[in-house]
Amino acid sequence: MVATNEKTFSSTGSGPGSNLSPYVPRWSWASGFRESRSGSETSGYDHSQAMREFAAGRVRELAEFSLSGCVLKQRSPSCGLLGVPVWPGGGEGVLTFDGRGLFAAALRDAFPELPMEEEHRLRDPARREAWMTHVRAYHRRLHGEPS
Repeated sequence: MVATNEKTFSSTGSGPGSNLSPYVPRWSWASGFRESRSGSETSGYDHSQAMREFAAGRVRELAEFSLSGCVLKQRSPSCGLLGVPVWPGGGEGVLTFDGRGLFAAALRDAFPELPMEEEHRLRDPARREAWMTHVRAYHRRLHGEPS
């Protein structure tokens, strides 16, 4: 199974990548506001620790599904792999774009070899095919199938 939060990603056929399961951690954890690394845009409250705890629990649940890959949302505070905007503690100082989303970080820590990609990068046909090749190889290795 490939977990994705990209509604336009689709697949046909059988095998890894053909069973796409939509999952959006931010929506299931924090519907009603948009979080940032240092706090809610409306309340200023720092939700980082609560999101880390939520992400750890969700990653444990996802372990039961034998994921073969994961598609994540670009620059998302929860799901971004690269270039996530981060405000220093307290929301003051210079905004940087060198962070990783809290859910993406927990997923990477738990499954360091799991093929993960941001949805916008899969719009490129060559990159998408290379990623799917990685997903298939990971799936075969995970399930002890010949390559």
